[in-house]
Amino acid sequence: MRTTTLPLLMGLISATLAHAQEAGAPAPSTPPTGAAPAPAPASASPRTEERSPFVFGIRQGLVGESNLFRAPEGSGQVERDRIWSSGVHLGIDKSIGRQHFFVDVQANANRYRNNEQLNHTDYSADARWDWETAGSLSGALSAQQRQRLYRDTVNGTISLARNQVRSTALGVQARVGTVGLWSFEAGATASDDNYIGEDVDDRDMRQTSINGGVRYRPSSSLSTRLGVRRSEGRYPNIAAAEPDEFTRDDIDLITNFTASGASSLNTRISATRERHTTQTQRDNRGWTGAVGWLWRPTGKLTTDLDLSHDRSVGRTDFDSTLVAGDSSDSRSVDAATLAITWAATAKISIVPRVSYARRKLDNSIPNGGVTTATGTDATTIGGIGFTYIPISALTLGCQVSHEKRRVSGAPGLSSPYTATVGGCTAEFAIR
Repeated sequence: MRTTTLPLLMGLISATLAHAQEAGAPAPSTPPTGAAPAPAPASASPRTEERSPFVFGIRQGLVGESNLFRAPEGSGQVERDRIWSSGVHLGIDKSIGRQHFFVDVQANANRYRNNEQLNHTDYSADARWDWETAGSLSGALSAQQRQRLYRDTVNGTISLARNQVRSTALGVQARVGTVGLWSFEAGATASDDNYIGEDVDDRDMRQTSINGGVRYRPSSSLSTRLGVRRSEGRYPNIAAAEPDEFTRDDIDLITNFTASGASSLNTRISATRERHTTQTQRDNRGWTGAVGWLWRPTGKLTTDLDLSHDRSVGRTDFDSTLVAGDSSDSRSVDAATLAITWAATAKISIVPRVSYARRKLDNSIPNGGVTTATGTDATTIGGIGFTYIPISALTLGCQVSHEKRRVSGAPGLSSPYTATVGGCTAEFAIR
């Protein structure tokens, strides 16, 4: 199978850049989805001081873990440890006319007291350009890269080594028709998940995706998008005679509904077909989807609920941005997260959170693309966080959480465990 979407992706990016240069008179711009809140709009009066769009921060944190390697009780591998983290935070959030630019870079150097072999640096870098022309064209260019520690069962054993995963993604989305009932949208994305460490490079995955659709907006509070999506990718290092190449085809129905100023609901339901050249046991046809609900019943309380059922490859969010795949041993994931934010005072916030994820597993990747064992695991995490901002430049936070995983099916695919994690951070930021 030849991957044909990368040339199209480059063509779309070139066309997008050309159209964006035609921007006209200034107009308000919408902050990127998932980004930090944009600075409050400045007054029209030139005497009013405008908040800086730049941020520079440094942070220090200490975290304690009761089960560092997420090992089963009685295995002899349950270890406690403390981790010191020193980090830096850089950001830009700026509107210029019809254009909006957002950049956020965070990095942390992590040092372990008892397991120095795990010392590492994690980071995340996000950039997005929301553009709009004087006509009916608009869209977004986005890029991100993240690197983190990878902690999971590796080839049936608990790994004590420093394994990491680096995820990179690029995307372009364009829309024709910014005013009126109908608009047409198209885009392309590409991602690369690179695993670094002992016996994990067979999980490397590269994928690209193109999408197109029509959006109907009968009112300012409701829009519905019907579209199609094609994803192609490969596991280049799987332990088989040939790399595993896959395709995923989706028909998406996406709805965005703002019931009031206090409530918004996003939904996606997709008819999905997935096919593989080597891991044919992962071929699947069925339904996938997601729900996101944000509710603010009062000025001090915010409830955020997310539900999803999806495959491990070709996953996207609500604006068709390709999500990094779960290229471990899972075929599909059912997930739910509930977070409640209570602004107790102007300086103190309390955030309880609970999440649940159930994975369907097999041993296809380490077994040369042939499945000889299947199973499931279910992980529940509950916790609470506190944030205190004594002055605008200083943020103090603490959180504690408890994790529990249950496993069923063939042994060696995953490990049951319990773990408690707690820590505090302090960040000083100049804005």
